Amino acid sequence: MKKWVCILLSALLLVGVLAGCGSTPAASSSSAASSSSTASSSKASSSAASSSSAAASSSTGKTITVNFYSTVGAYKDMLEARVEKFNTEVGPSKGIKINLTTEIDNPSTVFDTMVKSGNVPDIWSASESNMQKYEDQGLLMDLNTVSQLKDLVAEYKPYDSEGRTSHNGKVYALALEILPIKLAYNKDLFKAAGIVDDKGEAKAPTTWDEVIADAKKITDAGNGTSYGFGYSFGGWNWGVHRLLFAPWIASTGTGWFNNTTLKYDFEAFRPALNYMMSLAKDKSYFPGIETIDIDPIRAQFSDGKVGMEISPAYDIAVFNDQFPATCDWDIAEVPVQDPNNRYKGVQIFRGAYSMWSGVTADKLDAVSEVFKYLSADEFYEDLYANCKIIPANTELMSKVSKTADKTGWKNMSANADQYVNSPRFPDGQLTLEGDDMETVVNDMVAGNISVDDVIKQLTDTYQSALDTAVKDGKVKLDEYKLADDYYKWTK
Repeated sequence: MKKWVCILLSALLLVGVLAGCGSTPAASSSSAASSSSTASSSKASSSAASSSSAAASSSTGKTITVNFYSTVGAYKDMLEARVEKFNTEVGPSKGIKINLTTEIDNPSTVFDTMVKSGNVPDIWSASESNMQKYEDQGLLMDLNTVSQLKDLVAEYKPYDSEGRTSHNGKVYALALEILPIKLAYNKDLFKAAGIVDDKGEAKAPTTWDEVIADAKKITDAGNGTSYGFGYSFGGWNWGVHRLLFAPWIASTGTGWFNNTTLKYDFEAFRPALNYMMSLAKDKSYFPGIETIDIDPIRAQFSDGKVGMEISPAYDIAVFNDQFPATCDWDIAEVPVQDPNNRYKGVQIFRGAYSMWSGVTADKLDAVSEVFKYLSADEFYEDLYANCKIIPANTELMSKVSKTADKTGWKNMSANADQYVNSPRFPDGQLTLEGDDMETVVNDMVAGNISVDDVIKQLTDTYQSALDTAVKDGKVKLDEYKLADDYYKWTK
């Protein structure tokens, strides 16, 4: 057996930070909620657990071990329980066992160490930021070529995303989850600041101008004990990307890389940068934005000291379980610049599984069996019922008769089909001759450079790097083209 434990322990000594996967939440029993479709669940279970077991089990009767590497913390407890169920109830009769390894804090570092050591897992949690790298390394199995997964791949074809789950017709992962980026707000602080409707209930902002005004009112009312907004641009590499620019796509209808013109242009985000500077001028965000890490600012929100935060769907588990909120809070749609010109919001890509291209023919049946079991409809219905994820196949939501009583879940689930994967940007293929967006925006917040400087510097830096990558054949621009209406709000 491969030396998984030794490899994992050595890899954990490496330094790295990857926020957003969430830290370990409190355990949540799947019995907390129930599915209304017993027949459907039984069918899904049967489908997930049926294959040619004769091929899976060797002629000598030895058990085939399928190595599975997970990087998800939000439902770590339920995933472990599902693996245990397979190993005790499903796998023995088929001669298959799942060996689960979970790494939340430094997933990319640990995975890279596994690859370098020749111990690539058979199945692993896909990562959008590393998909291109893994393809270039030849690690990814084209799931279209795995006949055992034909039905499963067909089921998830409508949710496929070029550059995220597939590339040039090859399917490398299945889009199983939706993680919308929305707004969490503290109702207690809103009421204390007089931001209420005609019934006296906290009134969540719908525009960014309202966010600025509300944040100032909350900060003023708090008099140093609470602040209007919580941001984390320090301690991890995704703060500006995930908490500032990505939420603003619902206002701009485009990313910093324009998938229509196929050029970098940060001008579309001038309003976002001006908004950030308004918060800074009013001193309306929690102090330490340049250095505070993501979990500490989440903890401040849960402690009732922050009025609003940008919150991806995994924050539901954070505020209910990891850092149980002591305040009355809820979730609202991500604000926009103009409510009459709203675009679809952005969701985070996570939870999809990839298969190693090196899986041998005599092991493929067993690995496919596990892949289907981990991706089964019944499991994703159960995850949704327990407020862990929103299934990409939103039809599964209608099969769940009751969800667990988790604050914020109802509003986080609302309009799930109006949140799309942020399209593939060539950022990860570029060699920048200058600072990246995280560094430059932090300089702006610190008062070192202007909004004009940010827009020019980032546009020049990223476009120049793109031109070089295209010239060198590293980036093919036609792979990044999207329809003009990709972000069109359809409700």
